[in-house]
Amino acid sequence: MMERRGYQNCAVEWGYTSARHYDDPFNQVQIDVIFTDPEGRDWRVPAYWAGGDEWRVRFAPRMVGTYPYHTRCTDRGNRDLHDQRGILVAGPYEGERRLYRHGPLRVHESQRHLEHIDGTPFFWLADIWWLG
Repeated sequence: MMERRGYQNCAVEWGYTSARHYDDPFNQVQIDVIFTDPEGRDWRVPAYWAGGDEWRVRFAPRMVGTYPYHTRCTDRGNRDLHDQRGILVAGPYEGERRLYRHGPLRVHESQRHLEHIDGTPFFWLADIWWLG
C-alpha cells in the first residue's frame, strides 16, 4: 500500500499511468479517488486525464490525520487505474500563508461576512486602485 505525505489545506497531487492504451481516453475512462477523512467522511475526487496514458488527482486534506484512499475506474478490468489503494498522511501546515493555515473561505452563518473554514474571521479589503 502506497503512503503519501502532505499538509493540511495544501493540495497534494500524484498520477496513475495505465499500461492499457485508449483511443479516446478523455471520453472512454473516468477515474475517481475516494478519500476517507479522520472523522469517517468520504470525499470523492475526480482524477483528470493528463495526456497520454496518465491520469492525475489533486486533493487538499481539511484536517490533520490519516486519509485512506482507493480508486474507482469505469474500466474495472484495468488494474493500473481501478482499486489502487494507499494512505495519505496529512500533517499540520506551519507556514505563513493564511489560506493554508486557516483553510478555505466560506460564508459565515449570519450571511454577512466571510470566514475561514476553522472559524477565523476574514477581512476582505477591496479597492479599485486602477482608477486612483
